[in-house]
Amino acid sequence: MNRFGAFGVTSLNFFLLLREMKTITSILLVSPPYIFSLVILLAICWLTLVPKPLPDSDFQLFPGADKVAHFIMFGAFSGALFIDMMRAEKKRKPYLCALFAAGISIALGASVEYLQEAMCMGRSSEPGDVIADSLGAVCASLLFFIVDKNYFRRSLTECKKCDSEDYSRIDRLKNIYIKSFPEAERRDWNDIISRSRSENSPMNMTMVILDGAPVGFITSWDLKNSVYIEHFVIDPALRNRGIGAKALKRFCDDYAKPVVLEAEPESLGEDAKRRIKFYKRLGFYAFSDFNYIQPPYKKGLPSVPLILLSSSKTLNPEEISSELHRTVYEQD
Repeated sequence: MNRFGAFGVTSLNFFLLLREMKTITSILLVSPPYIFSLVILLAICWLTLVPKPLPDSDFQLFPGADKVAHFIMFGAFSGALFIDMMRAEKKRKPYLCALFAAGISIALGASVEYLQEAMCMGRSSEPGDVIADSLGAVCASLLFFIVDKNYFRRSLTECKKCDSEDYSRIDRLKNIYIKSFPEAERRDWNDIISRSRSENSPMNMTMVILDGAPVGFITSWDLKNSVYIEHFVIDPALRNRGIGAKALKRFCDDYAKPVVLEAEPESLGEDAKRRIKFYKRLGFYAFSDFNYIQPPYKKGLPSVPLILLSSSKTLNPEEISSELHRTVYEQD
C-alpha cells in the first residue's frame, strides 16, 4: 500500500495550492493543453499497473490507507481534467465539464481494476477500490465546479478600449505585432498610436485583457455602415486556447454595426486556411468571389491580394472596399 503514499501527499498538496490563486493563474496560462490530466494519468498508470513502482519500505500505513490513496488519485485526475477543459476557453458549460471529468475518471478507475486482474500481477480487483475511485472522482468534480464560480470564471477574456493610461501597458505588445504581420500588411506603430489616441479619429485601439493583464489588442475603424478590424493580435504564448475567439466575439457584441476584416486567401497555405475557418466558426462570411486588393501602406510597398470577411452577408463588398480604400488607406 505504501506505493501510494508519496502520490497521495503530492496530490493533496496540489489541491492546497488552490489557495495561491495568482500563482495558479500564471501556471494555467503558460502550461500546454491538458498537461495536468496527462501527468496525473501517467502517475496513476505507473502506480497501479507497474509491478513494483516504488521501493519496499517498512513504513506502516493506517488501515484503509489504500482506499484513501485511490480516492485522492482519481479525485486528482477528475479535478485536473476539469481544470484542463475549463482553461481551454472553449464554449463549454461548467456542469458538463464536471460530469464529463467524473465519468472519465470513474471509467479509468474501473479499467485499472480490470487490467490489474487481467495482467496477473498478484493484485486482485476489489469493489472497494472502485467505490473509492468513484467517490474521489465525484467529490473532486463537485468541488471544482463550486470553485469555478469564484475562480475559473474570473479568468475570462475582456475587451477594453484604450484610454490614456493604457497605452504604456499596450506598448509591450509592439514586438508581437511586428512579428505577426509582414511589412506590407502592417501600419507603422507610431501611426497606430497617434491615430487611436486622437479624439477626432475614427480609429480605435481595444485592449484584450486576461486576468488584468493585456495579452493582445484590436485596432479598428468606426465606418459609416460597419466596423473594420485592421489588426488583431494575441500573444503567441497564449494562442490555441480560445482567447482570440472570445475576444473577437466580445468585440463584435459591443457594436450594433456589422464587423468587417481582411484575411489572406486560403491558397496561401494551411495557416491561411485555418485562419479563414476560425473566422467562419465565429459567424463571419467570406466574400471569396470578390477580388479585393489591400493598397500599400506607404510608397515602395506592394499591394496585397486579400479576402474580405463580414459578420453580415448583406453588406456589399464593393462598397466596403471603396470605403476602406478611401478612409483607412487614404487612397483616391
